[in-house]
Amino acid sequence: MNYIREEEELARDTIELVEKDLKCYPDWIIRIEVPNLGIPQRGSVIGGIPPSPDRGSYIEDALEVSEEIQRKVEIIERVYLRLHGKTKDIIEMRYFLNYPREEILNYLADKETKKPISKRTYYRLRDKALESFARALGYID
Repeated sequence: MNYIREEEELARDTIELVEKDLKCYPDWIIRIEVPNLGIPQRGSVIGGIPPSPDRGSYIEDALEVSEEIQRKVEIIERVYLRLHGKTKDIIEMRYFLNYPREEILNYLADKETKKPISKRTYYRLRDKALESFARALGYID
């Protein structure tokens, strides 16, 4: 008996969570490599993560946020290293280097025909990578 797995689409909110983490990644690397460079004021957003009323002091807040950032950076790096080809290029260019989608489509063009990849292909590759990140970050099972 053949089982055909239907492709499940990621929920929009899951995509947004993963994209937010991927866009923060380059800044998180700087934060880790150069600690205390720009310590935010109490009550502001720390490293893309809003303060929690459940936490105690500012030091505890900063420590929890730093640990969470470190955890996410390690996960993003491990998943990124497993990607390859156009999928890896899409993640790097879109989220780490902030290229617009149209430039990425042209960059990933067929080498012989110079025809850009289709938006459908772009989103299929992107969503496959985002699913890997979402699963590793614990946003989906």
